[in-house]
Amino acid sequence: MSTDGDLMVIDQSWYKPNFFKKIYYSGISKFIIGGSHKFLEKDRFGEFPVTLELGATHGQHLEYIKHSYDKYILSDLVLNDELMKKAKINNKVQVMHLDVTDIRNISTDTVDRVVLTCLLHHIEKVHLGLQEIIRVLKPSKGIADILLPNEPSFIWNLGRVLIIIPKVIISGRTWKEYWRYVELEHVNNITNILISINEIKTKKNLKVKIQKFPFSFAPMFLTAFVRVTIQKTS
Repeated sequence: MSTDGDLMVIDQSWYKPNFFKKIYYSGISKFIIGGSHKFLEKDRFGEFPVTLELGATHGQHLEYIKHSYDKYILSDLVLNDELMKKAKINNKVQVMHLDVTDIRNISTDTVDRVVLTCLLHHIEKVHLGLQEIIRVLKPSKGIADILLPNEPSFIWNLGRVLIIIPKVIISGRTWKEYWRYVELEHVNNITNILISINEIKTKKNLKVKIQKFPFSFAPMFLTAFVRVTIQKTS
């Protein structure tokens, strides 16, 4: 979900639940993307009393959460019925309207875990989002888990051509419309994002761990997703 006010266009039709699920959460794309959600949660057990998810879209990541929580905040720049349903069926879930670059409604040093899945490449001013994420994390133990699509890369673009674009066309839209959507919505790339993370790591004295999906030993051009874990040390 786009979260930067500098974007010229936010075409919400690409995020309508039925269309979104048909393109990204059915068939082989569901297998791959579902695997990336599991990858983000593979060692997240125990307790994270206050968990904040930014750019939650329809709240699809919530079903992969394995740890306990007292409050799970689902947030996005654009709220929808799918998010509201999650809060109705789970009284520990709260829905908030938040922009990752300005989450002033969340107090400093109050969040145990921040979760982001495929969000930062929608943001031009990544450093502002990272600053806010670090600000709200609890000192010493606060953790942010960030899932980044490896865009652009050989394997990522191959997946688009072989899996996503055919689904888009079957759904009644053209490949040109899809690429225009990508051009407008995906305003940053993984190289710039990792540079921003490294810069804030040095400034804030953070612990940062980077892992690859689906194979830890694969070169970057064959890596589909990268998991970045940031721990606030003080």
